[in-house]
Amino acid sequence: MVLPEGGRAQISEYGIKGLAQEIVHWTRFRSDKQFVVALPSGTGTTALFLHKHLQRHNIPVITCSCVGGKSYLKKQWQELGATDTPTILQADYKHHFGKLYENEYRLWQELFDSTLVEFDLLYDPYMWECLLPWLENNSGKELLYLHQGGILGNETMLPRYQRKFGQTQKA
Repeated sequence: MVLPEGGRAQISEYGIKGLAQEIVHWTRFRSDKQFVVALPSGTGTTALFLHKHLQRHNIPVITCSCVGGKSYLKKQWQELGATDTPTILQADYKHHFGKLYENEYRLWQELFDSTLVEFDLLYDPYMWECLLPWLENNSGKELLYLHQGGILGNETMLPRYQRKFGQTQKA
């Protein structure tokens, strides 16, 4: 089986539907909460198919476009035939994929210090930059952040950040 880069293919829906079912099952035991699923997007495939399978359960999906901006993400979704899509958050600055941002580096460290979770340095800090203002305006909602698990890239990203902005406490 061959999938396009980023998994942008209809066949990806099967596995993502399974993830959506797990989320629905988990949230049913917490029915007093209003959950919102958040995750960063490359091609947006995971966010799109989660949205498709969670919306009937009143669980919204929010994302940000880490790779090519809002229009890029919408184009990816249109190519998958989508007409109803997740909410796309944006930060108050233009984000260039792979560029080093000091604010994202510092936020990455703050997240580790407060959660003891190591996030990916390429996608997650930008998503959190987009999420922080959203969280201020949605304090009654329970955020379910999907950690992508791909921290292997931190082995090269962290030294790049350290050379440009200095060491962090975690380093």
